[in-house]
Amino acid sequence: MLRRTASWSLGLLAFAALQGAEAHEPPVVTGMVAGPDDAVVLRTTRGLVVGDLRGGPFSLQCLELSEFLPAETPSLTFFGSTLFVSGVEGLVSMTAKGCGLERPAQFEGVPMTDVHQRADGTLLLLTTGAGMVNDAWTSRDGVLWSARGLVLEQALYSTLRPFGRREVAAGVRIDVAAGRPVHFVREISGREVVQELPIELGTEGYRLHMLDVRDGADPEALVLVDKYRESATPDRVLRYRAGVLEEVISAFEIVDARYGPDGTIYAASASGLLRWREGGNAEVVGDGRRATMVAVAAGSVFTATEYYIDGCALCRVEGDALVPLLRFGDIAGPTVCREAPGVCDADWSDWRLEVEPAEAGSGSGAEGSAAPSTVSSRKGEGCAAAAASVCAWEGAGLLLLALAWRRRAR
Repeated sequence: MLRRTASWSLGLLAFAALQGAEAHEPPVVTGMVAGPDDAVVLRTTRGLVVGDLRGGPFSLQCLELSEFLPAETPSLTFFGSTLFVSGVEGLVSMTAKGCGLERPAQFEGVPMTDVHQRADGTLLLLTTGAGMVNDAWTSRDGVLWSARGLVLEQALYSTLRPFGRREVAAGVRIDVAAGRPVHFVREISGREVVQELPIELGTEGYRLHMLDVRDGADPEALVLVDKYRESATPDRVLRYRAGVLEEVISAFEIVDARYGPDGTIYAASASGLLRWREGGNAEVVGDGRRATMVAVAAGSVFTATEYYIDGCALCRVEGDALVPLLRFGDIAGPTVCREAPGVCDADWSDWRLEVEPAEAGSGSGAEGSAAPSTVSSRKGEGCAAAAASVCAWEGAGLLLLALAWRRRAR
């Protein structure tokens, strides 16, 4: 029965991943993580971009250099000056400049969906997948890892994060009797699930994943309910606290959400960067151009927009305005690592072909066409709509699809 269940879930979730793995070029920024000395790494649909917030150069580290799958959305976190990246092929560590790649032998080929640094400085790593035991691993030095020994039933977890004295997880399991997936948010204490909140999404075209946690005495978590099929129903950002889920933002094509430094909530959507304050409604920050990610670092909120609209690979939120810090055309490259010279040359040529025509267009499309509508379907025309879908798909579906590819290749 377990084998049959795993096969059924593989087919369902692989199909979901395929919906988001359509052509995703030209490059779009889908995430950001900051490290010491203003180091910053941008996650894009064409690889990682490394640089710093002091105005230093940014360069492309292609997918092939870090060995990620083309449609993969890896999880990133800094531990001191070392960047850790988790994905379906295992865990990778590298310097803030994108070189010195290392893979812990114990995680070689082990699929994982989340890596995160706790407030106490330890690293938390989540391994998950069909036909294997789900568990969390911790490390105090980034070298030696110990299994937590969590007692978790077979399910696909997209996120496991510290949540006060507990942890909170998001994922999907299969209800064998009903023959359908059940999306859930779970609170975990020690090795046991304390409570589970099943979330009925209505159709198979929806999915759920956790985006951010605000830790502390009264912790909160942001959960995104989004879709990968065309629908007139908007996506939702839910706030989880005290065992209750509350909708705080509703908009079309939400791809990211984060807590701001002042307790506000920001969401990147087709309608632009949205900001929500306690007791109020979501408002647009900036001029409503499609936003593709949200990040918080050094006390500021950052976002990115579709490059062919305004060339903003990285913007900082200042009041009600977005201040461009980096254009795609200003990204240099490729990253040259002593241990792998020339690996990114071919990808860099493709990157420039995609970026230069649009930068010359001064905000219009690559062929000089008008900018697309800021609200379109999840499978809408134009690369950025597909890229938004790739950005939103973090976790189970993509993981299973990647595993299927690997097994078929063998």
